[in-house]
Amino acid sequence: MTHLILSRPKKMSRAYWSTVGLLLALMLLTAWIGLHTFAYLNL
Repeated sequence: MTHLILSRPKKMSRAYWSTVGLLLALMLLTAWIGLHTFAYLNL
């Protein structure tokens, strides 16, 4: 599985991982804001 990912062109894999990282950061930010809003509304 890993050698298939590593055999891809570096430019493509870099764009892929930056997109994945951006999506993960967006999900974490959304979850963080959601949790704080939820906690604030429950006070």
